[in-house]
Amino acid sequence: MEKLRLAIIGCGIAARELHLPALKKLRDRIEIVALASRTREKAKRLSQMIEPEPRVFDTVDELMLSGIAEAVDLALPTILNPEFIEKALKCDLHVIAEKPIAINVENGKKVLALAKRSNKVLYIAENYRHIPVYKKACKMIASAEIGKPVFFFWKSTKEMKEKNKYAMTSWRKEPAHIAGFISDAGVHHIAAARTMLGDIEEVSAYLKRVRDYLGAEDTITMNLLFENGAIGNYIASYGLEFGNEISIIGTEGNMYIEGNKIKVFTAGSQKTMEAPNSDGFFEEFSDFYDVVKFGKENLLGSPAQALKDLTVIEAAVKSFRERELVKVARLLE
Repeated sequence: MEKLRLAIIGCGIAARELHLPALKKLRDRIEIVALASRTREKAKRLSQMIEPEPRVFDTVDELMLSGIAEAVDLALPTILNPEFIEKALKCDLHVIAEKPIAINVENGKKVLALAKRSNKVLYIAENYRHIPVYKKACKMIASAEIGKPVFFFWKSTKEMKEKNKYAMTSWRKEPAHIAGFISDAGVHHIAAARTMLGDIEEVSAYLKRVRDYLGAEDTITMNLLFENGAIGNYIASYGLEFGNEISIIGTEGNMYIEGNKIKVFTAGSQKTMEAPNSDGFFEEFSDFYDVVKFGKENLLGSPAQALKDLTVIEAAVKSFRERELVKVARLLE
């Protein structure tokens, strides 16, 4: 099997703790050949965790122009995505870039335009689109195991303490991306919700800031209308800790998702199914490989889909700011 020569740009938490473990499992398909980061020291530390040890470059431009790699993994602050995606595509490199696609919809549209003009792959790394339990739930809903979906509820909280390694990153303390953690992490949940139930037509929302040190609103409640007619409520907080719950209620039964388990209750029966327990990063890079090397259609890393995820969040923020219902599609016009 021909290996994909991959360079990692941005050698911080995401590259070290999320991407590298998955890439090590894919060493038969993907070889990490080069690294570059804001500081050479950070790239050098990451290189020492990789066998064979990749070459460390002093600058991103030097790496991209070297010809050493055929693809780059951009694990950067969101605000840098458009600039570095454009640089990589102009250097004829395939790109996998961490979500969100951009800091807001306006910038996301520019990234989408870059992708459309290039003959290289631009893959937005949204690991929740690859998590097996959401893909399994999607199939079960599509096969009408709970009838027609009527109501969706997702409550997700993860208190980001002041000394949390993610909360301490400078670009999250003073976020340029819309609504801070609500977009940074919230696009995960929107991606999963859309995987299971399809596109979201309209939203209304309230946002609140609970922890001053998080730099932006950290708590949201959003009402959603899906294009399939289902209605729902999404609650998320990065300033509070009270658990995670997902429920989908249909005309013929109810579905509850807990970790990698799906519980289905219908008239007179109940069953529990288990999906493979995965955070989706292995599947994400495996899919990226197939898209680049075999020409597989880029469905799960589609920039257009990533932009839709972000647009739902921006629509919620707009709803809160302007106190009105917001049609998601209008922001994409």
